[in-house]
Amino acid sequence: MRVKAIVGVICLFGLVTAGCSSGDDSAFGENTIVVLDDAGTLTLIESETGEATEVPVSSGARSDFPAWAPDASKLAFTATEGGNFSLGVYDGDEVRTIGTEFPSFYNYFDPTSQVVGYLGNLRNSVGFGVADVEGGQASTIDSSQPYFFSWADDGTRVVSHSDGELSVLDTAGEELLSLSVSPLFQAPIWLPGGDEVVVALPAVEGSRLVVVDVSSGDERELVQADGVLALVLDPTGQRLAVVRRDRGGDGAVLQASTRGQASDPVPAGLFTIELDSGAIVAIDDDPFTLAPFWSPGGQLVLSLTVDDDEPGRWARWQVHDVSGELVVESDRMNPSRTVAQLLPFADQYAQSMTPWSPDGEAFVFAGTVEGGGGADGIHVQRIDESGGAIRLSDGVYAMWSPR
Repeated sequence: MRVKAIVGVICLFGLVTAGCSSGDDSAFGENTIVVLDDAGTLTLIESETGEATEVPVSSGARSDFPAWAPDASKLAFTATEGGNFSLGVYDGDEVRTIGTEFPSFYNYFDPTSQVVGYLGNLRNSVGFGVADVEGGQASTIDSSQPYFFSWADDGTRVVSHSDGELSVLDTAGEELLSLSVSPLFQAPIWLPGGDEVVVALPAVEGSRLVVVDVSSGDERELVQADGVLALVLDPTGQRLAVVRRDRGGDGAVLQASTRGQASDPVPAGLFTIELDSGAIVAIDDDPFTLAPFWSPGGQLVLSLTVDDDEPGRWARWQVHDVSGELVVESDRMNPSRTVAQLLPFADQYAQSMTPWSPDGEAFVFAGTVEGGGGADGIHVQRIDESGGAIRLSDGVYAMWSPR
């Protein structure tokens, strides 16, 4: 295991409000940034000490697609070496490998931190498998293309969506429910604390965004909208961030409110909706807004938007509060190629990773910052400082641990 220093940049620049210590008293994974570099090396950087540790794999092996367990006790990743592949799970002491039928390109721990759901290419389709971390066994339980899914609280069921077909499956692959839904959204959301899921159903014009109880079949409409929808739930379970992309029409939100009251039209871009009241707040009307990620407290939302001064050349990460006020924006930057490939699926990734620090005071991103010499790197931006993100290390992808 290689341990190295990151020149104390986290401590020197005060990127973590909790302060920095000279010793390591925290449990594995807590307040830790995982960084992936071009060579396929995963490095864990502890925010409180600045100490960096490479995830130990054999020489010549490559690690990709990391995913933290919700309790930050484990890190899952795709391990490849030559023509062999497996799911790797690192707990701070050792890497355990679990054989899989196909190499995964997406990994997602269940809420209990005991099972990993994963997706990968399988016979001209996308395979969905589950791996029992403690048992060391994995099995393929479904396949379709495209494929999106969300875990239930207890880790025994998932809701999946593929091209207008919704299924509820148990981890043995038994289908418990099947429902036709709108193809104009991607990742469904299983709401915490019960049997309700958020999906989009077909409507005369566009889609109806609804909450469906998968046990009773009861549904509650939130909003109708034309266009393509991407949905991200805040950590408190109270609000959705919704990105709506036009399909060519004006695409206004047609009706909102769980009580059937009309709402003012909301343009393309990013808006939030309260699940209980149906209240909608426009956050950013830029039609090219991407990748909403909620802060841990659910009061701030991070998104990527095209820079107005030179559209098509530069982008910025922006943080808004739930009233729609801009809190901070990053310097002009371009995401790394690795991040750019994942952005179209950000609604799915938002269920399995976070760029936010656990205290909600900073976020991490990978890319090239204007004036940064043209090389991809990992940068940390505090929300109380406009611009001036600190370069942390080389790398093409990074995420913070969830606690």
